[in-house]
Amino acid sequence: MPSLARATFPKKVKLVEVGPRDGLQYESSLVSTDAKTELINQLTKSKMPVIECTSFINPSMLLQFADSRLIAGKLNKEKTTKYITFAPNHFAIGLASEDKYDGISLAVTACEETLKKSLNTNIRDLLNSIDIMVKEAKTLNLSTRAYISFCMGSQYNNDIDPKRVNEVANSLHETGVDEIVLQDNIASGTIDKLEKLLNTITIPKTKLAAHFHDSHFRGMDLIIYAMSKGISIIDCAIAGLGQCPYNESPLGNMVTEEMLYILDMMEIEHGVKWKPLLDAGDYISEIMTRENRTDVYDVDFDEELTKYKAKYAELIKSLG
Repeated sequence: MPSLARATFPKKVKLVEVGPRDGLQYESSLVSTDAKTELINQLTKSKMPVIECTSFINPSMLLQFADSRLIAGKLNKEKTTKYITFAPNHFAIGLASEDKYDGISLAVTACEETLKKSLNTNIRDLLNSIDIMVKEAKTLNLSTRAYISFCMGSQYNNDIDPKRVNEVANSLHETGVDEIVLQDNIASGTIDKLEKLLNTITIPKTKLAAHFHDSHFRGMDLIIYAMSKGISIIDCAIAGLGQCPYNESPLGNMVTEEMLYILDMMEIEHGVKWKPLLDAGDYISEIMTRENRTDVYDVDFDEELTKYKAKYAELIKSLG
């Protein structure tokens, strides 16, 4: 554990539920439109602050979202929740506006090799495109968040230079992106790497969000550390939906239910209601005939809270 000055954890955290989009995109079985919308509606009942609902990516790339235009019309929206969608190009931004989403998400990376091999482009050209797309989104009153994928390592480069990540973050900041998401897709992050990264990044920490994976069981440690450094926007996925195709582990996104336990334990406000959230995890796990990946699902609350306190008390104490 790095030696730290006394940290101040945020009093309130905004959770971004990415299960319906990022959580489903690489699932081998297709989930029906009705099941997707029911999941989002149940998450709405839990008063989840932000839900990433779908993706307007070309269905030839991800068949899971061939029904993306059908989602919005079936949502029981509430003012307590913001609904966003992944929109990787100008056409998709127009669709997001037509379907009355509140915002969009975009993606870039600090790893040139990843962009070259996956999209046959480079960071400079992609950032130029994102600049134009952000301006377009703002004219349509859409909020924007941009993922910096593979922020601590990629399938091609185990160590991404934090200075390169900072350059990308600053370029995004200059475009006016509302949130910049540090995304550790393949769970290559460690607290030492994250410490170097957050000490290098020069944009305000209030603009940053944490999107970490738990493939090596370090995800929650990284989340707690990120909060100790001033990050108060956290991505998570109901029932632990999702994984990265570059990682063989079945574990991927941070589990929403486990995030709530940690936040409750630390007395950090999040505003999410437990019962409808557990119902949502139960529902999607049954629909997909898969095991719910959370340790805290359908168990005695006090017993599990005691277990999590013991597991993370030392880390929280060292940071706080």
